[in-house]
Amino acid sequence: MSASSAGVVSGATAFSKEAARLLGDPISKERELLSSFLAMLKGPDIPEAIEDGATFSSILRYALDRGFVKQNLLADRIKYVNSQVGRWAAGKAAPPQIVRAAVIDTMRDLIQERHDTLSPEPFAT
Repeated sequence: MSASSAGVVSGATAFSKEAARLLGDPISKERELLSSFLAMLKGPDIPEAIEDGATFSSILRYALDRGFVKQNLLADRIKYVNSQVGRWAAGKAAPPQIVRAAVIDTMRDLIQERHDTLSPEPFAT
């Protein structure tokens, strides 16, 4: 690598780090949001909360709308068709209680996996 190329790479890295600092490091924010949502899903009130179909639907819709969970991946993991998961999220249908619990468990797993894949240092060199 030439000296000028090395300077460009070094400058780009410094710029990336400074931009991340100025923009508030979106990866750290995403990790924080995922952690908060995951903590809520692990809370002691969840089993009672998902007894209500509307509450279950709201939790599912929130996770999908925020991109915490991908609908098709969730559907694949719980062995339901994608359109059915969409109906649950829209509040047009509600699965049986045992399926709701399985959906919440699977969402926990998927969110944890996503959280774990995010680098705590997005611009490390």
